Amino acid sequence: LAAFDQALREGPSDEVEYLARLNRGSLLHERGDAEEALLAYRALLAEGRFRVYEGQTRLLLGQFYQDQSRLEKALEEYTRVRDDFPLTDVSAMALYRTGLLYLQEHSERERAQEYLEEVLKEKRGSKGAILAQEVLRDLVKLDQLRAEIHRADSLATAQVAQKDSLAIAASDSMAAAADDSTASAALRVKPRISQRATRRSSTRARGSVVGDKRTLLQSHFAVAEMYRDRLAIADSAAFFYAEILRRFPESNQIPRALYSLATIRMEGRGGLEAARLDLEELISSFPDTEHANAARRHLGYQLKVTAEDLAISEFSEIEEIRLRDPTDVGHYIPLMDALSRTYPQTLAGAKAAFLAAWTYENIAPVDTLEAERRFSLVLSEFPDSPFAKVVRERQEARSTGMIVKLERQLRTIDRGLMPGERIEIIAVEPDSADSVLLSRKHMGFALRAHRHGRLDEASEF
Repeated sequence: LAAFDQALREGPSDEVEYLARLNRGSLLHERGDAEEALLAYRALLAEGRFRVYEGQTRLLLGQFYQDQSRLEKALEEYTRVRDDFPLTDVSAMALYRTGLLYLQEHSERERAQEYLEEVLKEKRGSKGAILAQEVLRDLVKLDQLRAEIHRADSLATAQVAQKDSLAIAASDSMAAAADDSTASAALRVKPRISQRATRRSSTRARGSVVGDKRTLLQSHFAVAEMYRDRLAIADSAAFFYAEILRRFPESNQIPRALYSLATIRMEGRGGLEAARLDLEELISSFPDTEHANAARRHLGYQLKVTAEDLAISEFSEIEEIRLRDPTDVGHYIPLMDALSRTYPQTLAGAKAAFLAAWTYENIAPVDTLEAERRFSLVLSEFPDSPFAKVVRERQEARSTGMIVKLERQLRTIDRGLMPGERIEIIAVEPDSADSVLLSRKHMGFALRAHRHGRLDEASEF
């Protein structure tokens, strides 16, 4: 405020004076001095020499009313900007703010989308149009994520129904065999075969259901974070976090969901008291997690050394041993195994398990069978960690034939080679240390550089 006041005392131009007074009012608003901010905005509107800036002033005034939950007054200001300054940057922003208000405050998705689409016609290329495009893309992504949830739910229901029908069929087969006492020995073994087939089908179904539950959990988090971080619709975000708590009580991601739900409630009108029960539950049920320590900070409690802290410290010591002599796998691999067993719910534990698997795949003596076993262990023991995601991408790259496609793309480069030039190696199969996304990106960069004749740059990629 002192800086703005000093600028006003210097006798500035109308433009500088307007900006200083407008920003001063905005700062008062952010500080909670609502009445002073309102007086500042109205004073600007009352002076005719600032008529050229009226649209911008009314946009801030509309935002002020919206923050005060005076939604009808906010809509009046946005409508006035659209009517008085058509086809301008401020009218596009007013349309954007109107659409966002209907989306965030009234949950009127269709009406909000109409306003957001109208922004693109009002002033394409304006800030309002750019923001509207982002929201429209977010809504499309949100629909895709919710469709994934619906699809995963449907698959899980179908698999459970199939499992039940297989069990009934096996039971009927066994009953029929028991009634037929004159059946041959070959016929008498059919119930056992049926039982084994049922058990195999049930095992496959359970594995598939586990995969679907993981996909379902990830989709719930993605939707909740989309509502919270991108669309700023707190109620919808809170609903999906609560759904995670209800539907996945056995997941190790519960502390994350519980803390996210608490922060949403803290940011609401109830403040810290509205989130106190969630924070207390987080501390009592998951005392050794980072989220519990974050809850302690909010409540003013003493922090506790968490399992993650201990795991990180131990991993650092093992990493020093590994870096001194990477080939001495017999020394540091057992230490990594002990770490991942001792701290099974930590990111450092997942990293240790992943690095042990990577070592068997890439450091002599290479043992691919042991590496595969350990990668599978990462998936089963740390399914929600980022390292499990890398393992799944690695498996996908192999199963979808991505490497073959990359090789086919490489052959197209041959056509542009000069006599005497040759390609030795530009791309190899991504190992567990790479991500499929990074490999594709580098390949794209390489092909583009080659098409433009930048062969040195292409070879680097």
